[in-house]
Amino acid sequence: MKILCLVGRSGSGKTTVLEHWTAYLREQGWRVGALKRSHHSLSPEPLHKDSARLGGHFTGLAAADGIQLRGNLDWLELAHWLAERVDLLLIEGGKSSPFPKIEVLRGRPPL
Repeated sequence: MKILCLVGRSGSGKTTVLEHWTAYLREQGWRVGALKRSHHSLSPEPLHKDSARLGGHFTGLAAADGIQLRGNLDWLELAHWLAERVDLLLIEGGKSSPFPKIEVLRGRPPL
């Protein structure tokens, strides 16, 4: 199992990069999952916004459009649980996580 975080400022293109990577990797035969990590509550978004686009991109395992997990759930445990079911788990966010990271900049200063 492999886990990789895509980090960057808001509007840097993390979701777009994630969408392109997952499409390419699936064409290569990889089973890819995704987890959107945020330090604030995620509300259901209009269809053109990031969370809705991400949920619609995943027709299999990790599609969670508009679902919020609350309570004492440890997101790192969730990431490991998901990663056991795919070849690669891409996490949007998670800059303070123990997983390897790639920072998406798109003309913005680094974090």
